[in-house]
Amino acid sequence: MRIKKLEERGIIQTYDSMVAVQRFGIESYRLLLTLSKMDGKVRKRVFSYANENPRIWLAAETVGSWNFELVFEVENHAELERELAQLRGMLGGMISRMEILIMFSEDYYFNSWPFKKSGQHRETQARNQYRG
Repeated sequence: MRIKKLEERGIIQTYDSMVAVQRFGIESYRLLLTLSKMDGKVRKRVFSYANENPRIWLAAETVGSWNFELVFEVENHAELERELAQLRGMLGGMISRMEILIMFSEDYYFNSWPFKKSGQHRETQARNQYRG
């Protein structure tokens, strides 16, 4: 009953679960991107690509030296290479810097604040703010 009241007041807005996919043979990689050109069209293209790609678990625009962070979940390194080739093809020569980090099950953390409950994954909510 107490939790229900917190939900009704909007204090609890959503529930999330985190799965350590590595236990199921899935590999996770965090891709950090810096682009030479950043505008609304490029931003929309990146988020549209991420929203349509089932291998991307998280897409975020970042502050600092990187423009975007993408988290890929793939079956193996070869699949990641195919995904990166597709991304490079879409962005052309705009990628000025890229770093790929291997993620381990201990790396999973995410604070979904300030996203609100809408029936969508929090990443999709973030991506949809750039749709026209």
